[in-house]
Amino acid sequence: MGVKAVERNDANRLYELAEMAANEFLAINSRKRVKRIGIVGKIYVKYNDVGHKNVVNWLVEQGVEPVLPPITKFFINSFAYWEVRVQGDAKVRTVIKFLIEFAERIVYKLIRKMESKIAHYPYYIPISDVHEDAKHASEIINLNAQFGEGWGIPAEFARNEINNVISLQAFGCIVNHIISK
Repeated sequence: MGVKAVERNDANRLYELAEMAANEFLAINSRKRVKRIGIVGKIYVKYNDVGHKNVVNWLVEQGVEPVLPPITKFFINSFAYWEVRVQGDAKVRTVIKFLIEFAERIVYKLIRKMESKIAHYPYYIPISDVHEDAKHASEIINLNAQFGEGWGIPAEFARNEINNVISLQAFGCIVNHIISK
């Protein structure tokens, strides 16, 4: 159903489906408190059963809740990255700032609309403001750490009180090995 909604560019149907999914998960949820473990690592590895060899499913079978940062954050963190990255001419910075802030308003409007359909699910973790995340992360790590998952992981897990983490890495990815540690 979701694929067809995307093929037809039917955003309203996607919102309906998201709300239906949240309601169905709520209906079967036992609300039992379980241990939570954060999952970090290369984007392909942590979000793909083949890439992580079903580790996430195995954790669920062990009674553990694997917490993966929303994939949305991987993309929207760039709204905060530019402030550290872009240097030079004030006019160029002004134009870039305008364009990024415009795009950010549109993206967050879409995110908040989707969240309005699923926020009643008790385990839903809202998409946080990346600028607030950057502020909190700067207390832990330098914001120039924009490689791998950069400062996004410390911000996401600190905000959600996740203290145990599994780092799923592709062979030889030194960047994420350093960041996850």
